[in-house]
Amino acid sequence: GRARRQRKTFHHGAPVTLNYPTLTRRRFLRDSSALAIGAVASTSPGCSTLLSPPCDEGLGIPAKEEGKAIEPGLQLYTVRALLELDYAGTLDQVAAIGYREVQVSPRFGHSAADVRGWLDSSGLVCPSTHLDLRSSTEDEIETAHVLGAESVFLSAPMQLFKLQGGKVVGIRDDIGLDVWREIADEQNERGAKFRDAGLIYGYHNHHFEFMPVEGIMPYDILLERTDPQLVALEADLGWMQVAGVNALEYFDRFPGRFPVCHVKDVLADGSFVDPGQGTVDFQRIFDAAERAGMRHYFVEHDNASDPMATARAGHAYLSTLRAR
Repeated sequence: GRARRQRKTFHHGAPVTLNYPTLTRRRFLRDSSALAIGAVASTSPGCSTLLSPPCDEGLGIPAKEEGKAIEPGLQLYTVRALLELDYAGTLDQVAAIGYREVQVSPRFGHSAADVRGWLDSSGLVCPSTHLDLRSSTEDEIETAHVLGAESVFLSAPMQLFKLQGGKVVGIRDDIGLDVWREIADEQNERGAKFRDAGLIYGYHNHHFEFMPVEGIMPYDILLERTDPQLVALEADLGWMQVAGVNALEYFDRFPGRFPVCHVKDVLADGSFVDPGQGTVDFQRIFDAAERAGMRHYFVEHDNASDPMATARAGHAYLSTLRAR
C-alpha cells in the first residue's frame, strides 16, 4: 500500500469528555446534511502560536489595541437570500444597522473587485472570508487580497460529504481517523501557501468534528496535528454549544489560535435563534477573548426567517457586551 506520511504533533492535550444530552447520531447527521448542502456552494522559540504578539515569524496579525473592544461583525451567509437579489443594496442595509465589518461568503458569481467596490461604497470592510473550494488556492488568495481580507477559513472539508452528480447530498457517517488525519495534513499544506501570501488560513467547525471516532474527538486531531504557524481556528460558538463543547476549554488548551469566532446562538434542542435568545453565554466567552486570540467575531444565523431582522437583533444585543 501507499506509504503513510508522518506529521509532527504540535500540541498534546487530554481528550475532552463530551456529553450529548439531546443530540442523537441520526439527528446529528440529518442537521449537518441540510446545512452542508446550503453552505458548500514548527513553532519557533518566543512565537508559540499563530497570534502571539509581537511575532515576526509565521503568520502573526497585529496586536489588538489595548483596552479597545472588538466590534460586532456580520457573516454575510446570514443574509444570503437578500444578497442574491441585490448584493450592493443589502450591504448598504447592513452598514445602516451599524456594522463596519463583514465576513464575505458567498459572492453569488460576482467578482471580488465588484464586491470590494460595493463594500467601499457602503463603508464596510472585510477582514475575513470563507474559502470557495471550487476555486484554486491561487485564485482564493487573489480574492482575499482584492477584498482586503487578512484571513480565509475553510467552512468544511469535502471529504465529509456525500456527492451525487457533483452536488452535496448529505454527510458521510463512515469517516475514520485516517481521513481526519489526512484532512489535518491538508490544512497544513494549504496554510503554508496562504502564509507565503501574507494571509491567515484556518478551519471553521460545525458539530460533526465533535462526534467521537474510536473514542477520539476529530477536532482534537485537527488542533494537535496542525501547525499553529500555518492553521488558525474559527470557533463557531453555536455549533460548539450544540455538540456540548465548552469553547473556553479549547481556548485554554490552545491559546491564541482562535482569531475569529462566529456568534451563533441555539436553544437547548439545538435549533438556531438570534444572539441573546438562546443558551450560549457570550459574555463569558468574550471575557476570554485575549486568551483565545480573538480579533474579530461575526453574527451568524444559518436559517434566519427574517435575515435583516436577525442582523439588527445581533448588532443590538452584542453592542451591550464587550469582547476585549
